[in-house]
Amino acid sequence: MIILLRTKKNDKETEENRLEHINRPVPSTFIKILITFLLISKGQASLSVEPEEIVKKIFHLAKDKELKSSKKQQLKIEQMFNFKVMSEDILGKNSTKQSPKEVDWFHQTIKGIITKTIYPKAPSFLNEVKIEYKNIEKSNYRATVYSIVKSKGEETEVNYNLKLINNHWKVVNVIIDDESWVENISEKVETVMKKKKWKGLKKLLTKKLKELKK
Repeated sequence: MIILLRTKKNDKETEENRLEHINRPVPSTFIKILITFLLISKGQASLSVEPEEIVKKIFHLAKDKELKSSKKQQLKIEQMFNFKVMSEDILGKNSTKQSPKEVDWFHQTIKGIITKTIYPKAPSFLNEVKIEYKNIEKSNYRATVYSIVKSKGEETEVNYNLKLINNHWKVVNVIIDDESWVENISEKVETVMKKKKWKGLKKLLTKKLKELKK
């Protein structure tokens, strides 16, 4: 979040200049540049992959048996998530109580814990299940992809929350049988924070990530 501040003094000094600039005829060259920019922006937005296709692509990549050791495959998957938004939602009000450096540490650590937990198990699990995509709810900047995962006669509802960020849909939460990744982790973080504060949380998460890296 970036806030641009202008002093009242500067506003008064530039008021006449701004009014004069507005009243000037707009050069045809500027109009051409503006139209070109709008056309490019429109084209980029239309190229955004649809939410359901994002989810399907994640599953396709996660089935790769080399996923655990393939940094290339991992990066492709991670580019379809936005762990920064996810970690900010997990921290909630606690994010405003910590420095940007600490919030970034939390973001990187949560990303590490989630990916290091999933990568080793994903290929064997996903190659044994059948996934049915039920429907999708989509607004201007938010979408939810609903699916059913079938395994050995059992069905599990798995839904994906996506957010449109810079003209690209990114997964920001996963809900399994009504249990949200973000909410579950957030509740655990809040519990630890109440008992052991930020220092205790850092110690716990650092230890967890270190264990997963072994």
